[in-house]
Amino acid sequence: GVRVVLDAGSDKPVVGELLALVDVCACAGSFTLGRAGARATERRVHDLGVPVVTRTDGAGPVRWSVSADGRTRGGQVRPPDVVARDTVGAGDAWHGALAVGVAELGRVPAAADLPGLLDFANRVAASRVGVVGARAWLAGWRA
Repeated sequence: GVRVVLDAGSDKPVVGELLALVDVCACAGSFTLGRAGARATERRVHDLGVPVVTRTDGAGPVRWSVSADGRTRGGQVRPPDVVARDTVGAGDAWHGALAVGVAELGRVPAAADLPGLLDFANRVAASRVGVVGARAWLAGWRA
Protein backbone atom coordinates (compact mmCIF):
# COMPACT_ATOMS: atom_id res chain seq x y z
CA GLY A 1 0.00 0.00 0.00
CA VAL A 2 3.02 2.32 0.06
CA ARG A 3 3.45 4.50 -3.02
CA VAL A 4 6.98 4.65 -4.44
CA VAL A 5 8.46 7.78 -6.01
CA LEU A 6 11.82 7.33 -7.76
CA ASP A 7 14.14 10.34 -8.07
CA ALA A 8 15.64 9.39 -11.44
CA GLY A 9 18.69 11.55 -11.91
CA SER A 10 20.91 9.28 -13.98
CA ASP A 11 20.70 5.82 -15.48
CA LYS A 12 22.41 3.18 -13.37
CA PRO A 13 22.41 -0.62 -13.78
CA VAL A 14 19.86 -1.02 -10.96
CA VAL A 15 17.31 1.42 -12.41
CA GLY A 16 15.67 -1.21 -14.60
CA GLU A 17 15.06 -3.42 -11.56
CA LEU A 18 13.76 -0.51 -9.49
CA LEU A 19 11.28 0.67 -12.12
CA ALA A 20 9.21 -2.48 -11.64
CA LEU A 21 8.50 -1.25 -8.08
CA VAL A 22 7.79 2.40 -8.88
CA ASP A 23 4.49 4.30 -9.01
CA VAL A 24 5.95 7.69 -9.98
CA CYS A 25 9.23 8.11 -11.84
CA ALA A 26 10.35 11.71 -11.34
CA CYS A 27 13.00 12.24 -14.02
CA ALA A 28 15.61 14.95 -14.01
CA GLY A 29 15.83 16.81 -17.30
CA SER A 30 18.98 14.87 -18.20
CA PHE A 31 17.68 11.39 -17.26
CA THR A 32 17.61 8.87 -20.09
CA LEU A 33 17.63 5.10 -20.29
CA GLY A 34 20.68 4.15 -22.30
CA ARG A 35 20.96 6.26 -25.42
CA ALA A 36 17.23 6.97 -25.70
CA GLY A 37 16.14 10.59 -25.80
CA ALA A 38 13.85 12.15 -23.21
CA ARG A 39 10.52 11.27 -24.88
CA ALA A 40 11.64 7.74 -25.76
CA THR A 41 12.81 7.26 -22.18
CA GLU A 42 9.42 8.36 -20.84
CA ARG A 43 7.67 5.85 -23.13
CA ARG A 44 10.09 3.09 -22.06
CA VAL A 45 9.50 3.87 -18.39
CA HIS A 46 5.74 3.56 -18.95
CA ASP A 47 6.31 0.32 -20.92
CA LEU A 48 8.17 -1.04 -17.87
CA GLY A 49 4.97 -0.59 -15.85
CA VAL A 50 5.39 2.83 -14.24
CA PRO A 51 2.01 4.60 -14.35
CA VAL A 52 3.25 8.18 -13.76
CA VAL A 53 6.32 9.87 -15.25
CA THR A 54 7.39 13.46 -14.63
CA ARG A 55 10.36 15.37 -16.03
CA THR A 56 11.78 18.57 -14.57
CA ASP A 57 13.56 21.16 -16.69
CA GLY A 58 15.19 23.67 -14.34
CA ALA A 59 13.15 26.86 -14.55
CA GLY A 60 11.12 25.43 -17.44
CA PRO A 61 7.80 23.60 -17.24
CA VAL A 62 7.60 20.18 -15.60
CA ARG A 63 6.19 17.64 -18.05
CA TRP A 64 4.05 14.77 -16.84
CA SER A 65 2.39 11.71 -18.32
CA VAL A 66 0.04 9.10 -16.92
CA SER A 67 -0.41 5.73 -18.55
CA ALA A 68 -3.59 3.85 -17.66
CA ASP A 69 -6.01 1.57 -19.48
CA GLY A 70 -3.84 1.52 -22.60
CA ARG A 71 -3.90 5.33 -22.92
CA THR A 72 -1.32 7.94 -22.06
CA ARG A 73 -2.31 11.47 -21.08
CA GLY A 74 0.10 14.26 -20.39
CA GLY A 75 0.62 17.92 -19.74
CA GLN A 76 2.95 20.39 -18.16
CA VAL A 77 3.06 22.71 -15.17
CA ARG A 78 5.09 25.91 -15.21
CA PRO A 79 6.99 26.75 -12.02
CA PRO A 80 6.72 30.21 -10.45
CA ASP A 81 9.07 32.88 -11.77
CA VAL A 82 11.76 33.50 -9.16
CA VAL A 83 15.24 34.93 -9.07
CA ALA A 84 17.45 31.91 -8.39
CA ARG A 85 19.93 32.87 -5.69
CA ASP A 86 21.06 29.37 -4.64
CA THR A 87 20.08 26.18 -6.47
CA VAL A 88 21.87 23.69 -4.20
CA GLY A 89 19.28 21.17 -3.03
CA ALA A 90 16.49 22.49 -5.26
CA GLY A 91 15.94 19.07 -6.83
CA ASP A 92 15.88 17.40 -3.42
CA ALA A 93 13.30 19.93 -2.20
CA TRP A 94 11.22 19.35 -5.34
CA HIS A 95 11.34 15.55 -5.09
CA GLY A 96 10.61 15.62 -1.37
CA ALA A 97 7.57 17.81 -1.93
CA LEU A 98 6.34 15.50 -4.69
CA ALA A 99 6.78 12.47 -2.42
CA VAL A 100 4.83 14.21 0.36
CA GLY A 101 2.03 15.04 -2.07
CA VAL A 102 1.84 11.47 -3.36
CA ALA A 103 1.86 10.10 0.21
CA GLU A 104 -0.92 12.46 1.26
CA LEU A 105 -2.93 11.44 -1.81
CA GLY A 106 -2.66 7.83 -0.67
CA ARG A 107 -2.91 6.30 -4.14
CA VAL A 108 -1.22 6.39 -7.50
CA PRO A 109 -1.88 9.87 -8.90
CA ALA A 110 -4.35 10.17 -11.76
CA ALA A 111 -4.02 12.70 -14.57
CA ALA A 112 -6.33 15.09 -12.72
CA ASP A 113 -4.02 15.02 -9.67
CA LEU A 114 -0.76 15.87 -11.43
CA PRO A 115 -1.19 19.63 -12.01
CA GLY A 116 -1.81 20.23 -8.29
CA LEU A 117 0.95 17.87 -7.11
CA LEU A 118 3.49 19.38 -9.48
CA ASP A 119 2.44 22.93 -8.65
CA PHE A 120 3.10 22.16 -4.97
CA ALA A 121 6.54 20.68 -5.73
CA ASN A 122 7.35 23.64 -7.99
CA ARG A 123 6.42 26.14 -5.28
CA VAL A 124 8.58 24.35 -2.72
CA ALA A 125 11.58 24.32 -5.08
CA ALA A 126 10.98 27.97 -6.00
CA SER A 127 11.08 28.84 -2.31
CA ARG A 128 14.36 26.95 -1.98
CA VAL A 129 16.17 28.67 -4.85
CA GLY A 130 15.10 32.17 -3.78
CA VAL A 131 17.17 32.06 -0.56
CA VAL A 132 20.91 31.64 -0.03
CA GLY A 133 21.80 28.82 2.35
CA ALA A 134 21.00 25.15 2.58
CA ARG A 135 18.26 25.46 5.23
CA ALA A 136 17.59 29.19 5.54
CA TRP A 137 14.63 28.97 3.15
CA LEU A 138 12.69 26.70 5.53
CA ALA A 139 12.13 29.51 8.08
CA GLY A 140 9.90 31.51 5.77
CA TRP A 141 8.29 28.77 3.69
CA ARG A 142 4.51 28.66 3.41
CA ALA A 143 2.44 26.07 1.54
